Amino acid sequence: MKRPMACAGLLAVLCIIMATQAASATATQWYPQAGTAIEYQLNWNLSFKNGTRYTETLFNVYNQTSEHAIYILAKAMEDNIYMVNGLSNYVRLAAGVPVTLKHAHVETSATTLERHASITASSYMFDAGKIRVLLFRNATLTIISAVNTTSDSLVKSSFITAPNGFVDHVDCTKNPGDIFMDAFQASMSTSVFRLPATITGKSPDRITASWVYNQTTFIYRGAYTMDPAGQVLDYTYALSGGTLYASIAGASITYYRATAASFLPEWAYWIICAGLLVLVIGMAALALKRGKRT
Repeated sequence: MKRPMACAGLLAVLCIIMATQAASATATQWYPQAGTAIEYQLNWNLSFKNGTRYTETLFNVYNQTSEHAIYILAKAMEDNIYMVNGLSNYVRLAAGVPVTLKHAHVETSATTLERHASITASSYMFDAGKIRVLLFRNATLTIISAVNTTSDSLVKSSFITAPNGFVDHVDCTKNPGDIFMDAFQASMSTSVFRLPATITGKSPDRITASWVYNQTTFIYRGAYTMDPAGQVLDYTYALSGGTLYASIAGASITYYRATAASFLPEWAYWIICAGLLVLVIGMAALALKRGKRT
């Protein structure tokens, strides 16, 4: 009888600890530190008007020598929509490879950091100049998601207020309707458009946000998913409308975080506690039953 009761006692203590964790399962705001490097994998997505969707994870990479620009083009786009290979001034560097965006944080003073962006594709790394990820391209149309290599400055334990690209973390105390600043490039120019993104949802395990920019011809959208601590898990830059092919509704690039800190939401703690409690009661009942027999 002693062994089951001892086990039940240990489980009861564990249950109390888990309940305490559940009661205080509020996320602590995440901030990048000096040396923090965040990697995002790229996906290219194509949406059709019949409701279907195609996702490509491999890309072809080109050096456009006349523009001194790097072009990153989804393999499926080049295979099925528009071929760059063979055009003058385009030199293929890599074919059918995954692409990673890296945000590295470097200390510039006791109170400030700088965020540097770079792209890795196969054995190539690009951290300067024009880097253009193509959302969509045909013979008359080129829409890009530019990777801006201009450094972003931020105060430690704070947020980027004038970003040159999408942000890595957001204030986790914000609620639906609150805003933060985002940035994108809607054309082949080097101009950065800054605009507010709005928190659209908040739950124990997710925060979501988005923005919409209506241009004359196209509609651009940005969408964020964050964990409860404010870390960006993925960011999608999307295009719709305009003169795409008749069957195509839109195209998008998703940057999804390769690694992020895990967070167990409050409801998960309570489920575990309930399971442990059932186990404690069962073991205690078994111990009492055995005690009566002896």
